[in-house]
Amino acid sequence: MIMKTLLTLLFGLIISPVLFAQYPGWENITNTNKVMSLCNDKDTLWIGTFGGLVKYNKKTSESYCYNRANASLPTNSIRDLAKDNKDNLWIAGQYNGIGCFFKDKCKLFNESSTSVVNDTYCKGFYIDKNDTVFISANKKLYRIFANGFNYIKIGNPIMSSADYVNTFEPMSDGSLVASTTFGLYCYKNGTFTLMYNNRFACNVAKFDLSGNLWVGTNSNGLYKYKNDSLTIYNSSNSVCPDKISDCFVDKNSNVWISSNLNLINFKESGNSEIYSLNLSNDFITCLSNDDSCVWVGTYNNGLYRFKNGQFDKVPITNQGLPVGGQLGILNSKLQVGSSQYDGKSFNLTFDAIGLKTNPFSGIKVYNDKGIFTYGDKTILGYFENHTWRYYDQFTTDYIKNIVPVSPDTFWVSTTNRGLLKYENGQVIEFNNTNSPLPNNSLWALTFDTKNVLWGSFGYATGTPGIFSFDGINWHIWTAAEAPLLSNQILNIKFDSKNNLWCNSVGNAAVGVIRFNGTNWTNYLKTNSLLPSDIINNIFIDSHDTIWVATSAGAAKFDRENTWEAYTISNSGMTFSSVLDVIRLSNGDVYFTHSYGGISVLKSSSGINDRIPNVPAKDDIKLYPIPAQDMLNIQIPTNCTSYKIEIYDLSTKPVYSSAWYPSTQTNGLQTINSSSFPKGIYLLQLKTDNKIYSKKVIIR
Repeated sequence: MIMKTLLTLLFGLIISPVLFAQYPGWENITNTNKVMSLCNDKDTLWIGTFGGLVKYNKKTSESYCYNRANASLPTNSIRDLAKDNKDNLWIAGQYNGIGCFFKDKCKLFNESSTSVVNDTYCKGFYIDKNDTVFISANKKLYRIFANGFNYIKIGNPIMSSADYVNTFEPMSDGSLVASTTFGLYCYKNGTFTLMYNNRFACNVAKFDLSGNLWVGTNSNGLYKYKNDSLTIYNSSNSVCPDKISDCFVDKNSNVWISSNLNLINFKESGNSEIYSLNLSNDFITCLSNDDSCVWVGTYNNGLYRFKNGQFDKVPITNQGLPVGGQLGILNSKLQVGSSQYDGKSFNLTFDAIGLKTNPFSGIKVYNDKGIFTYGDKTILGYFENHTWRYYDQFTTDYIKNIVPVSPDTFWVSTTNRGLLKYENGQVIEFNNTNSPLPNNSLWALTFDTKNVLWGSFGYATGTPGIFSFDGINWHIWTAAEAPLLSNQILNIKFDSKNNLWCNSVGNAAVGVIRFNGTNWTNYLKTNSLLPSDIINNIFIDSHDTIWVATSAGAAKFDRENTWEAYTISNSGMTFSSVLDVIRLSNGDVYFTHSYGGISVLKSSSGINDRIPNVPAKDDIKLYPIPAQDMLNIQIPTNCTSYKIEIYDLSTKPVYSSAWYPSTQTNGLQTINSSSFPKGIYLLQLKTDNKIYSKKVIIR
């Protein structure tokens, strides 16, 4: 049983057979529709998407997706890819530095692993014949690696008004052309100089065989640059569009450019050929070519192959994941916005026929069977068993929240009309003219454990606060009663002890707020492990564990007053910002992101205990938690002997010792933990007749 538990830690939730996964307790559910970069490598096409790295076999058409959880990528939002001469694939991501990928394993270069300052945005690569890797990263900074990934230097800023370097292109003298959002620059011997005094936003630059440099711009069309001479082609003098997203020059010096949904074989003679993708609400993001075809990446519809004047869709790994969205449970399945996840793929919950509005701006799952919806035209309705029940339409107002009592009775918070109660077709309105509400702009709405209605009102500049209403009596809290309520309250939740938990937004981010009926408490980065004071949502599970979604990761706070943080730096999360969080009945925790898909912390990983560590009378106690130099273990009474074993998350034993208690120790065993690397461990205490398991955090 013990061995089975330990093996589960390693294998239980890995979604692919990659043996080098750094985060075995995590799973990533991603969408590879958003293609951002392409890299041709013999029979393999590497595809960088917002959902991870896809390896596509050109001969067999098989594809496989590598992500944060199964391959330790720096991020799932991949911006650029490049191959060096040692068969390493370099990965530029939106967060968490860069990655060097080789044989299913990724090595990270970021603040925690090297001397490199942690990058928040990596855009482009260039790798020379000596395998020196040039990286554009984090606005105006350039980093150079060489000789087995050793850090060499940080280049000079281009100039104060320059933003991003998009691409590098080598010149014959060994210098580099850098296309930036503020012009075309030359990099040589650690110095950047402006190549042409007409400053324009450059997306890409490529040389042809004649030494002409072709530059695709964001708004000025296509430039041909040679010997300080510039020729401009745009919508005013050619078929060339003004905005060019990508460009390449084939082996015959043909110039290919992309703009919106058009692929153009541009010819200065005027006989340019234009090919258009028949898609809606999309655009081409990147191009790559080999001897047989042109590979075309799109922002919403994945990958296409262009050959003989035709576009063919290329199926690659994709789970149909919607971007972002609120989380809920409908018909015992995970609900992500307007879609349901059945464990394999996402499917739209609603039959589009009969719906009064689409898309939805909000949903509220009722009783695990139906959903209250409100959409971009602010039409309120209820959907259950393929039936749409229409209630009301708002023409000059917006719905912020719905609290259902039944399909026919529910409460609604609005931005202008105040609090509304719908009951059997009738509407009762509570506002600042017939109730103590200070204003009619309402936001959060929920019931506490005593069935008292609670909500929030107002903006940061318009008397924000919290109210409660039991059907007869009102109670109002503003900054006058609680200074923490000086900002707009977005979410309100209650635990089983009727403690109120909320978060706000306004002039200042104030973290998580708790109200026990008497006192207000504020949790911030400075007094907790919250990754950020900007809170997107709060979820309280059946064990009263508080799960917090923030702009820089997530955190949980349990009944033992123990904080844990999950960020892109210490976990298998796909993306930094977490929009919503929910814990299912099986103990799995789902985090949804604006990009990069969904992150799942599995209960069987051992990281996320299904039941919090509330010690029984004869249970072991560990302190301090987190531990640093010393870890104290309070041994249960009546033990004649015991053995302590500590494992890391890969099930590797890091400590083992047998003991015989004495009267001098009083049942207290102390372990020197100063040599343990920081992280999460599993401690097992084996006594005469019982085995105890505890999670240990070493800081």
